[in-house]
Amino acid sequence: RDGDALSRKGKAFEKEMLAFFEKRGFQVASFTKKRDGEEYEYDLVLLWEDVVFVFECKNHSLSHRNPVLAYYRGLELQSNGRQVARLAEALKQYPEFLMESFNIDVAGKKVVPCVLNALPFSLPGQREGVYFTDASALRRFFEDRYFHITSPYEIDKNTKFLHRIGMHSQWAGERPTAQDF
Repeated sequence: RDGDALSRKGKAFEKEMLAFFEKRGFQVASFTKKRDGEEYEYDLVLLWEDVVFVFECKNHSLSHRNPVLAYYRGLELQSNGRQVARLAEALKQYPEFLMESFNIDVAGKKVVPCVLNALPFSLPGQREGVYFTDASALRRFFEDRYFHITSPYEIDKNTKFLHRIGMHSQWAGERPTAQDF
């Protein structure tokens, strides 16, 4: 039964992320295609500049440092990565998927597969060509240019405050780009 509840939350998460990108004016869609007896279910496809991001949205529980759960979570991550890599490859193999859904040609576009977790779990870099990130990190990327540190500052005994300093820009310019992402 818990799997059913997470499944329902998974669909809600997909819709939430679709709305997140639509609100920012991106070309984004969710669709299912069938070719040669295979089904390809795309949770979220985002067109941004010359990049096509393929997001496989996941709403899995975390392992809570339980070694057995961590092991199975690792297997699940590998499976999720293979799943989204398959979907990304299908966009190259069947360019009509993007033509039918967005009226664009995939030729000349970079296709980037990503697993997008609802709960806070990301991995640095790529794993077998797939990026793993979470909704919290993704939202922060679009909402705030800088990584900040906050440190206490004392002017005198009675005057103290927290000073927030932007330490690193996530964007190369004034606005985020697909390359920055």
